[in-house]
Amino acid sequence: MSLGEALRLALRNSPDIYRVDQALANQLAAATDIQLPPNPVLQADYFPQEEELRALGAPNEYDFTFKQQFRLSHLGLRQAYAAAMKRVSRIEHRAEVIRVLNETVLLYYQYWMLHQRRRILEGAQTQAEEIVQRIASAIERQETPSTQGNLFKAEVVRFQAEIAANRAEEKEIQLRLLRAMGLPYQELRLAPPSLRPIPEDTFALLNFAQSRANLRELVLAKQRAAARRQEVADLDIFPALTAKFLYAVTTDFTEPEYGGGFEVSIPVWDWNQAERQRAKAEKKVADAEAATMERLSFDRLVEARQRKAIAQQARADAFWNQVVPAYQEAYRLTQHMFEQGQASMIQLWEVQQSLNRASDQALEATAKALSARTQLEQVLGGKIEEIPALPPSSQLIKK
Repeated sequence: MSLGEALRLALRNSPDIYRVDQALANQLAAATDIQLPPNPVLQADYFPQEEELRALGAPNEYDFTFKQQFRLSHLGLRQAYAAAMKRVSRIEHRAEVIRVLNETVLLYYQYWMLHQRRRILEGAQTQAEEIVQRIASAIERQETPSTQGNLFKAEVVRFQAEIAANRAEEKEIQLRLLRAMGLPYQELRLAPPSLRPIPEDTFALLNFAQSRANLRELVLAKQRAAARRQEVADLDIFPALTAKFLYAVTTDFTEPEYGGGFEVSIPVWDWNQAERQRAKAEKKVADAEAATMERLSFDRLVEARQRKAIAQQARADAFWNQVVPAYQEAYRLTQHMFEQGQASMIQLWEVQQSLNRASDQALEATAKALSARTQLEQVLGGKIEEIPALPPSSQLIKK
């Protein structure tokens, strides 16, 4: 399975994607509720005449009352607030989809890296066991003291424990990745993960961000929504009005009567203080976020995260393509020298420890590179792979 296939499955089957869609539907429904006035009420009453009056020909009476309640904010302001809420909801939905996809990417990398780490540990364990056997033979021939084999014996035990722990973690990540893709339990064989390189041209990233609902757009949309909410709260100081239309008719349908009126609550105790306080607090937060974004400058924020992502990716590439291979070659040469009697066991053990540390650092550097890439994509409002006219894809981790 490739990384692209995993992402397509996640978009189609992931419970988290459906949960994000559900959150969007709830937010859009809440916005719709805010802009709509209550449904009108039709009241019908029937008034029969007494038996004596009916005998004299008096007709029965039907009364109909049509009521419609509304606030002044329903005359346009709530519609503007609902539109602002929907804008925020759609931008947040896009950001949440990107987050879910990036979590799937991270699970894919984690599973692949754990598999690679297990291969490294198993190879190191095999080499340590071979060295222990050679040392045991040398001890039997009294060519070396018995204390010199203790280091590699301890390493064999450590590698066994590390491999067991790695297998357990690998199994857990496998289950999480299967869940993210919506697949039943099965064994996975992953292709080496491949991601497009991050463009070094900041202008290309900014052009892409302008076409997407980026972080700056989200901050400004939240500010507009908070302002509309406060305007609605302030206008709702005036109480709700209920307009009435009255119609009365008798069973003989002669001389129907019409009338009208209204109901209004008297704002003695409740001046919408609670909602006004909540709206004011939300607007303060939104204004502060917008001011911070303005002071920092969106362009500078994109540039900073771009530099971090590129640097972290270069660090991960350096570990996998140069550092780890160099230590692997050094260990191979030191092992050959050890077999020829030209290197001590301590020297071989030190080189092996350096190789293990370099492998762990390579895995850690890759995780940091992915995290920095995710932070950049969240600012841009889209994935790097969506940017047009990119060079051919390259691997973040190369074999």
